[in-house]
Amino acid sequence: VRHGVRKVVFSSSGGAIYGEQEIYPAPESHVTRPLSPYGISKLCGEQYLSYYQRVNGLQIVSLRYANVYGPRQDPDGEAGVVAIFIQKLLNNEQAIVNGNGRQTRDFVYVEDVVFDAQVNVLGMLNVLQQAVRHGVRKVVFSSSGGAIYGEQEIYPAPESHVTRPLSPYGISKLCGEQYLSYYQRVNGLQIVSLRYANVYGPRQDPDGEAGVVAIFIQKLLNNEQAIVNGNGRQTRDFVYVEDVVEANLAVMGAETQGTYNVGTGEETSINDLLRILIIHTNSACKEVHGPAKNGEQIRSVIDSGKLRQELSWEPKTELNEGLKRTVDYFRESMS
Repeated sequence: VRHGVRKVVFSSSGGAIYGEQEIYPAPESHVTRPLSPYGISKLCGEQYLSYYQRVNGLQIVSLRYANVYGPRQDPDGEAGVVAIFIQKLLNNEQAIVNGNGRQTRDFVYVEDVVFDAQVNVLGMLNVLQQAVRHGVRKVVFSSSGGAIYGEQEIYPAPESHVTRPLSPYGISKLCGEQYLSYYQRVNGLQIVSLRYANVYGPRQDPDGEAGVVAIFIQKLLNNEQAIVNGNGRQTRDFVYVEDVVEANLAVMGAETQGTYNVGTGEETSINDLLRILIIHTNSACKEVHGPAKNGEQIRSVIDSGKLRQELSWEPKTELNEGLKRTVDYFRESMS
């Protein structure tokens, strides 16, 4: 992007990205469930390429190679089985076939372009490596139902909804879930991924990478103008932080594993959110709209029925009450 490159051709991996196939041979439309860190890293790479294509207009081609072999392949590096076998046989050494008949590579590829990837992908790997090293039995991962699904086809979205994140943050969360799945298979970690909707509540930082609730409240209490991106009709599923805490406690049980949405199942437009906050802050601020944010998701709402049915979790805090509590906290902390 910086140097005006128009096209990127990415060496992906059809041999690793599909995982255990359901169709033989696998077409490009086959579901992607990589089993190795190498395959996961290639899937992450494709997700970031898709993001740069949408946002920066790069022309993108992803070539999903099968198992490539031929002259000049390095048998001493991260080589394929052909080079390894040839070297062994020419040296009159015993060639060993793995029990599963497949060579895998412990290789991590992270697109070093956004802070989200450094924190959420590498950070997740650090946590998982330390968890295995110190005998941790269970990891509960804070994922994102608000970002991981992308533009939805079903409202509200269940956990089985296709994942097509539109933002680097959502892509990094999807990568994190893939690595969690790998560590669960290989190391026996118990894994829970909680896909949060848009969490809000007291102590949210309005100056960092905060949600819109904290940003709006700080602006309104300071008698500054809050700006709504675009037409403000984009919707979000706002869930109160205390309800999210209860969801985390609910999945701490010894046998609970899997992926769960944590949300209310109700959509609220950004315009309606601002109007409620203007009332609670007694602000004279008007509804002002700025430019639309490039690539922003239009509608986001998730279905928490699985968590409700399996663990009896319910969001208890109505939006109006939760926003009032949050405003009260900010008012007190700013006084």
